[in-house]
Amino acid sequence: MTPVEVIEHYRNLELTDEKGQPWELELEPGISAEQLAEFESALGFTLAEPTRELLRYTNGLSGVPIQGLGFSDLDIVRDTGFCDAFLFLAQDDCGNHWGYALDRTSRDLGPIYFFCHDAPVILYQSPHLSHFLEELFKMGRPPHESLIEEVLEEKVMEVWTGNPGLIPVEEARQSSDKAIAEFAKTLPDDWKVKDLRQPEVGDGFSVGRCREDRYQRHPDYMIFGLDFKEPQSLGQKLKGLFSNKA
Repeated sequence: MTPVEVIEHYRNLELTDEKGQPWELELEPGISAEQLAEFESALGFTLAEPTRELLRYTNGLSGVPIQGLGFSDLDIVRDTGFCDAFLFLAQDDCGNHWGYALDRTSRDLGPIYFFCHDAPVILYQSPHLSHFLEELFKMGRPPHESLIEEVLEEKVMEVWTGNPGLIPVEEARQSSDKAIAEFAKTLPDDWKVKDLRQPEVGDGFSVGRCREDRYQRHPDYMIFGLDFKEPQSLGQKLKGLFSNKA
């Protein structure tokens, strides 16, 4: 379904929280042709027609379980290190953000990532707006299970504590994947590599586990080099504590 079709489908259904309290769903006004042209000019490309249809139809939703959901924020952050351009989409109750991660090949809004500061991780959420909206509305329908909630309630801590899928640089240099192998050769020996070219929901890495938050992106692909520090074990922490007291 297109984003508009997703909204139209669910707005005709009863939407409630898990306690049975109804959502007070409201659609913000759409944007004008002039505003759409300004937004596309800021992006540097013409959006796909389903997204243009959405923006003419509505520029955001309120009365949903996430805050500030707007589709065409002009406050574009360039050269973030993670992506070429970041656009705010929404936030949770704690000020963590969902946003579009765009690069120079982008021709539409997406994919969507979750940028969390507590714990400090970056996680893949959705390939596009239709998927994100579908998962949002699932929060209002029994059994109230959504990939948005899964990211919030499970994947943040899973990635923060375990960082699954990291590849040691030495191993990455031997990869049959040319992009990974060549990129790994440019990284220091003690770094890790994370491949986010074909992520699943909740896939990502912990920025907070990188020394001084340092990571590096492949110039062409969503492949990252991480100056990753292994979390200390309890024994290591106690040893450090007693050494400092000596």
